[in-house]
Amino acid sequence: MKSLDYYKMGHPTMHDELTTILFAANNYAYMDSLSAAKRMIDQAAVLLKPFPNSEFYIDYAIGAAKYSLAAKQYKQGLEHARRGVALAEKLNKTYKRAELTFQMYEMYTALGQYQQALDILSKTIDETPVALNINLLLYYKSMAATYERMHNLPKAHEWLKRYNDVRDSVYPEKLKLDIARIEAKFNTAEKEKHIIQLQAEKQDAIFMQKNQRLMNWLLGVAGLLLLSATLSLIVIYRISKKQAKQKLKEIGQQQELRIANALLEGEEKERRRVARDLHDGLGGSLAGIRIKLSGQYRQQPDARLDEAINMLEGSMTELRRIAHNMMPESLLKTGLQSALTDLCDTLATGQLDIEFQASGIRPDMPHTPQANIYRIVQEVLSNAIRHGQATKILLQCIQEGHVFLITAEDNGRGFDVGSVTGGMGLNNIRSRVHYMKGRLDIDSVPGEGTAINIELHV
Repeated sequence: MKSLDYYKMGHPTMHDELTTILFAANNYAYMDSLSAAKRMIDQAAVLLKPFPNSEFYIDYAIGAAKYSLAAKQYKQGLEHARRGVALAEKLNKTYKRAELTFQMYEMYTALGQYQQALDILSKTIDETPVALNINLLLYYKSMAATYERMHNLPKAHEWLKRYNDVRDSVYPEKLKLDIARIEAKFNTAEKEKHIIQLQAEKQDAIFMQKNQRLMNWLLGVAGLLLLSATLSLIVIYRISKKQAKQKLKEIGQQQELRIANALLEGEEKERRRVARDLHDGLGGSLAGIRIKLSGQYRQQPDARLDEAINMLEGSMTELRRIAHNMMPESLLKTGLQSALTDLCDTLATGQLDIEFQASGIRPDMPHTPQANIYRIVQEVLSNAIRHGQATKILLQCIQEGHVFLITAEDNGRGFDVGSVTGGMGLNNIRSRVHYMKGRLDIDSVPGEGTAINIELHV
């Protein structure tokens, strides 16, 4: 509450103040601080009272529905959600409408009205224009769970199969690794079976020779023992060699991670230092020069001097922009979600629409992963704008425990993923994803846009 009071002292815009209040309401709801969440919802309602048909009312409806769901006020929550859906349909805000209809599904489910829950979720699946894999996983799994509650096991099995199909398409590399691991276990079992069979044949041969002379029997036993000892030594040697090789590999990987960590931390520290030097050092010097030139201009007005002052002000503006890009102030002061919101607002223009959706981003995340995630998103958006020439971008950032998911879809030119090795920007993304032990998946077709899915461990 104190941070919100300080924030209001800066006279923020209504959109910024409303967004901050609704974020606070969501956080209080997640923390089960329902009374505090209710106060935030009421403050948002007061701000929006003069603007009942504003786009901001949709965000209010989402926050109010989330609070009602947490407070188990399902009927009141359904009413908020219906109003928000009606306004979202009127303003053509499809993604926010889908978020509200899914909340309606959760409330119908909590009320035990499973058929209404199925109807609203089916409509959500049919009317969502962009088939986001993460959303489909949630929708399909919810359909299966609802049918299971209704004891309709065939339908539950059908939707669970759809969920598994989408999950397999989202995680093809994981599926390949699982198949390879199963094949390796199978091959190992076959080899062990073959070895046992060979050993049994040897035992049969030994028993067949038991009536031979005593010396031959002893020589046979000695030979078998020698062979067993040799095989044991070979097996032990190979195991030791494999373990040593694996240990060296692990040491190398740890060393690479330490080096990458040091490089990235050094890069961020250098960015902060350069940004601070530019802003405080060079920026201060330029400001002093401008003040002196302005004083001189007031005493002796001159057109060339006025032109020089205007050029100096333009240079100072460009300097502030460069310093902000190197280390956004909002990332240091208000956290990752606020910095990403500012980034999307800054890049959006009349010809470019960027829709940013965030869920579960924890404000207590350490600074290093926050900076890496910010750079990854910054590079993804930059590629979509510069190379893809997109006019519409949907960005989703979701945190679930120690897993952070980034999904970006655009309607740009697209490209052939198989024929592109990647420039410096894409290589930077891969490097940061590898550093955070993550996974990068790019789906793009020339002329049909690009979809990027990133999974990180924070």
